[in-house]
Amino acid sequence: MTIEEVASAARAPVGSVRDWIARGDLRAQRPGRRVLVRRRDLAAWLGCTEDEIEI
Repeated sequence: MTIEEVASAARAPVGSVRDWIARGDLRAQRPGRRVLVRRRDLAAWLGCTEDEIEI
Protein backbone atom coordinates (compact mmCIF):
# COMPACT_ATOMS: atom_id res chain seq x y z
CA MET A 1 0.00 0.00 0.00
CA THR A 2 1.22 3.51 -0.72
CA ILE A 3 1.56 6.08 2.02
CA GLU A 4 -1.56 7.81 0.71
CA GLU A 5 -3.54 4.55 0.89
CA VAL A 6 -2.29 3.91 4.43
CA ALA A 7 -3.31 7.44 5.45
CA SER A 8 -6.78 6.89 4.01
CA ALA A 9 -7.20 3.51 5.72
CA ALA A 10 -5.92 4.83 9.06
CA ARG A 11 -7.90 8.07 8.68
CA ALA A 12 -4.74 10.03 9.41
CA PRO A 13 -2.73 12.72 7.61
CA VAL A 14 0.01 11.58 5.24
CA GLY A 15 2.55 13.39 7.42
CA SER A 16 1.58 11.27 10.41
CA VAL A 17 2.06 8.09 8.40
CA ARG A 18 5.52 9.27 7.36
CA ASP A 19 6.33 10.01 11.02
CA TRP A 20 5.17 6.54 12.12
CA ILE A 21 7.42 4.97 9.48
CA ALA A 22 10.40 7.20 10.34
CA ARG A 23 10.08 6.33 14.05
CA GLY A 24 9.88 2.63 13.24
CA ASP A 25 6.35 2.31 14.60
CA LEU A 26 5.01 1.11 11.25
CA ARG A 27 7.05 -1.21 9.05
CA ALA A 28 7.61 -0.16 5.45
CA GLN A 29 9.71 -1.19 2.48
CA ARG A 30 11.34 1.01 -0.13
CA PRO A 31 11.48 -0.82 -3.47
CA GLY A 32 13.17 1.84 -5.55
CA ARG A 33 11.90 5.33 -4.78
CA ARG A 34 8.45 4.37 -3.48
CA VAL A 35 7.64 3.68 0.15
CA LEU A 36 5.20 0.81 0.55
CA VAL A 37 3.51 -0.72 3.59
CA ARG A 38 2.31 -4.30 3.56
CA ARG A 39 -1.38 -4.65 4.25
CA ARG A 40 -0.67 -7.20 7.00
CA ASP A 41 1.79 -4.81 8.70
CA LEU A 42 -0.82 -2.05 8.71
CA ALA A 43 -3.45 -4.46 10.05
CA ALA A 44 -1.13 -5.57 12.86
CA TRP A 45 -0.29 -1.96 13.72
CA LEU A 46 -3.99 -0.96 13.75
CA GLY A 47 -4.96 -4.09 15.67
CA CYS A 48 -7.40 -5.39 13.08
CA THR A 49 -7.51 -8.00 10.32
CA GLU A 50 -6.47 -7.37 6.73
CA ASP A 51 -10.10 -7.77 5.67
CA GLU A 52 -11.15 -4.88 7.90
CA ILE A 53 -8.89 -2.38 6.13
CA GLU A 54 -10.78 -0.18 3.70
CA ILE A 55 -9.05 2.16 1.31
